[in-house]
Amino acid sequence: MDEFIRCFEEAWNVARFEEVLEKEPSAWKLLEDEKNQERLVSKCWLEKKPLDIFAISKLLKKLLVSLEDRGIEASADIYKTFNRSRLPPDSQYNPALHDGRVLPFYHSRGVLLQSGTTGLCSWPAAWCLAEFAISDVGQSIFQGASLLELGCGTGVGGIFTAALLRDNKDSLDAERKLFLTDVHNDVLAVAQINADAAKEAKLHTEVHELDWCSYDRRKLEELLDQTDIVCGADIFFEPCLFPDLTKLLHDCLTYKPCVRIILAATMRNEETWRKFLEECKGKKLRVAALGNCLDLEEYFVYERSSILIVEVSLE
Repeated sequence: MDEFIRCFEEAWNVARFEEVLEKEPSAWKLLEDEKNQERLVSKCWLEKKPLDIFAISKLLKKLLVSLEDRGIEASADIYKTFNRSRLPPDSQYNPALHDGRVLPFYHSRGVLLQSGTTGLCSWPAAWCLAEFAISDVGQSIFQGASLLELGCGTGVGGIFTAALLRDNKDSLDAERKLFLTDVHNDVLAVAQINADAAKEAKLHTEVHELDWCSYDRRKLEELLDQTDIVCGADIFFEPCLFPDLTKLLHDCLTYKPCVRIILAATMRNEETWRKFLEECKGKKLRVAALGNCLDLEEYFVYERSSILIVEVSLE
C-alpha cells in the first residue's frame, strides 16, 4: 500500500503505477476499503501542483479503470477529484521552482479573451523564456541582469526568469530589478498581484504601464537606465502592432546600445512571423535565433510547440 501511496504522492506516473500493481496484487484487497482509497486521493494536490494536473488526471483515470476491472467500487472522492482534474485549474497557482521553493502566481484559465486581455493567461512562451534563462547559453546572458518585460501579461516570464536566476535566495537583491510592463488595466492588476507575490522569492519587482503605441519616451528611458535586458514572451500575434513594437525596440537600442533584447516567439503562423521580420528589417534591426524550446531542459510542463528564443539587435 505504501508503494501505491508513493505513486500518488511523488511521481503521478502511470507506468510506475502499473509496475506497482504487478508487484503488489494484494494491495487491491486493501483498496476495497473506501478509507484507503481516500488516502490515495488525498495525495493529489491539484491546488499545490497545478503544473502536474495532466499527469495526476491520467493516473486517476488509470485507478478508476483498474478498480472497475476488479469489481471494486470507487469512492465518490476519486470521481470528484478526477472530475476536478479535468476542469480548468483555479486562478491561484503554486508551482514549485526547480530548487524546491514554491512561488505562487495568479492567472485566469477560463477568461473570455478580448482585445487587450490576452495577458490574463499564462502562455507557453513565458515558461520557455524562463527555461532558456537557466540554460548554459541563457545564464551567460541573464545572470545578474535587471529585466524589463514587454507585454508581461501575468508576469510569469519575467518573474520566473528572475527567480530561477537568483544567487542569494534568502535576502532581497536590491541591485537586480524586474520591471513588468503592459497596458490593459485588468492585466496590470494581475501583474501587480504577482509582483507582490514575488516578494516571497525576494525579487524587487515593479509594474508599469507601457503602451507601445503612445509611450512617454522619458519614462521609457528612466526604466532603461536601470535595465540590462529587455525581454518578452509571445508578443507577436497582432501584426497591426508590429510597426509600434519594432519602433519601441529600436528606441530601446538607440538610447542604450548595450541593452540586450531577448524574446520568446511562438511560431503559430509563418506569415505573421514574416511580417514581424520585415518590420524589423525596415527599422534596421537584426533578429538572430538563440534556441528552441525543444532543445531546453524541461523544468515546467507546457505545450512544447515550436517556440523560438531570439535576440533583436541593431544592424
